[in-house]
Amino acid sequence: MFSIFLIFGTSIPKYCSPTYTEAITQDKYEREYVTILFKHGIHSPIDKIPGHDANWECSAKQILYPGKDAFDEQSNNNINVFRAVPISSQSFLKGTCQAGSLLDTGIDQMVSLAKYIKRTYSSILPNKYHKRAFNFRSTYTDRTMNCLEVIISHLYDELTPIELFVANEELESLVPNPYLCPELSKVLDIEKDESLEITKRIKEFNKKIENLKNESKIVAAPSWRRMGEMLSAHICNNAYLPPGFDEKLSNEATNLLVDYYKSVISDKQKVKYSSGLLLSDIYFGMRDYLTGMKQSKFALIAGHTLSIVSLELAFGLNTTFPAFGDFISIELLRKDQDRIVNIVQNGIIKKTMKLQEFIDFTLEMRPKESECKIQWPFAEKDKKDPGTEILSKSFS
Repeated sequence: MFSIFLIFGTSIPKYCSPTYTEAITQDKYEREYVTILFKHGIHSPIDKIPGHDANWECSAKQILYPGKDAFDEQSNNNINVFRAVPISSQSFLKGTCQAGSLLDTGIDQMVSLAKYIKRTYSSILPNKYHKRAFNFRSTYTDRTMNCLEVIISHLYDELTPIELFVANEELESLVPNPYLCPELSKVLDIEKDESLEITKRIKEFNKKIENLKNESKIVAAPSWRRMGEMLSAHICNNAYLPPGFDEKLSNEATNLLVDYYKSVISDKQKVKYSSGLLLSDIYFGMRDYLTGMKQSKFALIAGHTLSIVSLELAFGLNTTFPAFGDFISIELLRKDQDRIVNIVQNGIIKKTMKLQEFIDFTLEMRPKESECKIQWPFAEKDKKDPGTEILSKSFS
């Protein structure tokens, strides 16, 4: 096993430094298709604490285009040829960084992840990059798309900008999204029930934040849902925080967020609303490969904290606040005519399913049109797609 150590001192929080294990597979099984969902690298804050603003300086490393020098006038003018431009980041931070920018430490994490991927999955990675070799998914943010660019540019020594698929706003389904699945709003809205233990913890945490705000004379702070991400970004970069906003509070905030989702995503129906769209996307990529609809044997999904958490809960895995750079891989393996699917956390096999069992599970978790607004590719009518029907019959 190896870790990426990013800051020095007596204590390095686990969420700053992912640990990867050298992956193994079951005897005589060979990988056929792999989906890797990873959490983006360390970034500048999305939220700030007014009155206690750290300086966030971004070097030229953050604006490098894969295989290129920093943007020059010519490459900048032609950027739309290669990918869609993401929604503009907010620029309220002091210094040269925009909010949510992938930092040097985050870039280094993605380089390490790329090296791990290249070493582990060389048997299914093409020797030369071409756009049909991969399925890409990302939320519509700079840091997730930049993570994909960094990984691909270090898998292949590309001298030109790399053409990536950039998800449209509907694929914000890579995280639990009440807007896309209104039923999820009912699941998440438990804070009004004061009899629940998690609700009591949230209430106590909010009181603590109010007291810290008064003591530090600050005018605002992120909500409890966003506090863990804000604090972890500061702590992993040794950035200044006001008194009381420290690693201890960060651990409390991150544990609270994960425990909250453990409490509310407690059965299959709730899993359907929180991660059914993501599971469907993973399944469709595998299905398209097996039915010959696409050549790609590899899918890379750049996600967020709740992308990892929701998928861990869906598969019944041990769930903690994921480190920057953590990943889950869903791996299709074959031995003769037997196919299995491994669910892997940072290189360690956590669960194995027969292919048909995996298909049945993902189809069961797919929301109906009446439950989720999204129309494509998750619409109910897609269950009748010839590819789905052929695949289901082939392995039944």
